[in-house]
Amino acid sequence: KLLTGIFEMPQSTPYYGIIKESGLLPIKELIVEKKIILFYDLLTSKKERTARKVLKVQMEREYEKCWYSELKELANEYQIDLLNIKENTKTEWKRYVKDKIIKKVEKKMEQECKKRKLRFIEGDKFERKKYVNDTNVIDCKRIMRARLNMVRLRENYKRAHESTLCEGCELYEETTEHVLECERYQFLTGRNQASYDLNNLNVENLRQIGNYLETVEEIKERHII
Repeated sequence: KLLTGIFEMPQSTPYYGIIKESGLLPIKELIVEKKIILFYDLLTSKKERTARKVLKVQMEREYEKCWYSELKELANEYQIDLLNIKENTKTEWKRYVKDKIIKKVEKKMEQECKKRKLRFIEGDKFERKKYVNDTNVIDCKRIMRARLNMVRLRENYKRAHESTLCEGCELYEETTEHVLECERYQFLTGRNQASYDLNNLNVENLRQIGNYLETVEEIKERHII
C-alpha cells in the first residue's frame, strides 16, 4: 500500500511490478540490510562499547533466542556468510550484503513476472527505469500503469466486464497490446498509424504511450466510441 500510494497506482497493482520498475528494495529487505550492516558496525566498534560486548557474548554462548540468533537466521535465508565480515572493509561488506539481497529479490521477481499481468517487464533488469527519474509525477504514473497492465481496459479488469472484446473495434480482446494498435482507437484519438512499443524504454516513446492510453480511457468513460 505504501508503494502504490507513493506512485499513485491502483491498490491492486502487482507489488513486485512496482519494485522492478522503481528499483526500490522491498521493506523487508531494507530492514535486513540495515540489521546486517549494524552487525558490522558493532563488531568493528571499540572493545569497550557495551553493545559490542553484548553481541560478543551472544555469539560465544549461542543463545537460542537473541538478536544474534535472529540475525543468523536472516543471513542464512539470504546466503550471507557472517564469518566473512573480518575480510571486508565496510564498503566491501555493504556491497556484498546488498548483492546477496538483490539476488534473492531478483529470484522472487523472476517468479512473479511470469504472470501474464507483468509480461511487459519480464525480461527487464531490476533497476530504476529511466522514466521514473526523467518524467514528472503524472507521466510517471501513466507509464507505470501501462507497463504493469493497470490501464482500465476490459482484459486488464476481467471481473468488471461480461465481455473482454475491444469496445472500439469489437474484433479482438481488449488487451494493452491490442489497444496500442487498434485502428478504431487510433482514429478516435487522432493518432492514426502511430507505432507504440511498451518494451522500448525510450522515455519519449513511453510518454506518448501513457498519454495515448489515458486518452483511450477518457473516450471509454465518455462512451463516445
